[in-house]
Amino acid sequence: MTLTLLIYLSADNNLNDSAMQDLESLRRGSFNSDITVIVQLDRWEFVDVEETIRYLIKDGELTEIKRLGETNAGDPAVLKSFIEESAKAYPSDKLMVVIWSHGSGVDDANIYDRKRELYFVPKEEIEEIAISYDDSAQDFLDNIELQKALDVDVKIDVLGFDACLMGMFELGSPLKTPRN
Repeated sequence: MTLTLLIYLSADNNLNDSAMQDLESLRRGSFNSDITVIVQLDRWEFVDVEETIRYLIKDGELTEIKRLGETNAGDPAVLKSFIEESAKAYPSDKLMVVIWSHGSGVDDANIYDRKRELYFVPKEEIEEIAISYDDSAQDFLDNIELQKALDVDVKIDVLGFDACLMGMFELGSPLKTPRN
């Protein structure tokens, strides 16, 4: 059985240094592994490389696949494109997708719009989640956008989040619709 792991590393925010450490950890952990790891890294505008870069991590090597220019990690089309292009370029029996960044769980506060309350409890229905913050674009993925991004032409076997508050039961409901 072959496995492709796609990691959407949204570090166009104050997590840039952590993203670089995780990228190095992934590289070191790839020795003697049969897993193909593809990472799309969107970095903070205050670092040496502002643009988004797609990498292949295999056998201890970090290989640049593609430079995408500056992207908005909060745009569902960017995530969708990453998943579909990578899954087709690196086919496998199983596909795992991890979205890595800040997350707010069911708190739908828009941190880029300070007029809203930072912590709020939904009265009746959860309207938004927030993940994949992009400070340059002042955007993030809400639950509707995340659903759009995950409506892909390939089967995702495992979806994971490496972000605060994204392991909540309430987040599973909007994403439970079976994909292809």
